[in-house]
Amino acid sequence: MKHIASLFCLLSACGPAQQPEEPVAVEVPSAREVADAGAPDRAPRGKGAFLSAIPFKSAKIQNAKVGAGAVKMAAELQLATDGAKCPTLKELVDGKKLDPNRTNDPWENPYRVMCEGDDVHAVSNGRDGVAGSPDDIRDDASEGDLKRIGDL
Repeated sequence: MKHIASLFCLLSACGPAQQPEEPVAVEVPSAREVADAGAPDRAPRGKGAFLSAIPFKSAKIQNAKVGAGAVKMAAELQLATDGAKCPTLKELVDGKKLDPNRTNDPWENPYRVMCEGDDVHAVSNGRDGVAGSPDDIRDDASEGDLKRIGDL
């Protein structure tokens, strides 16, 4: 699908007064193409393929960490206000501590809530969807951890 955009403003955040007079047609990948861009054999090709160079795999990993952080905060709130046991995602949603649209990671797998003593963590099972594998992404993952996961 083609959208008309100012190429200058596409590449730099500019206001209306700075936009060139002649707009440039830019091909934008569909949501499915963006989601699949992490798989090299299914990345967009042809016109607009330069957009596939954006590190979507890395973005998904970053989004998983952010999502895990939101789940962790909801779990901590639940523990502080409503209970002493480690909450499930269903309990967080039912208790209105977590938006029901925020229970899954970028790969559409549910986050896991883990309570270890006084520590609460939320974890994405990562791209492979398997708990306990090297690509799991915790809410407290360091930039080094995220880079290592991206390199898997």
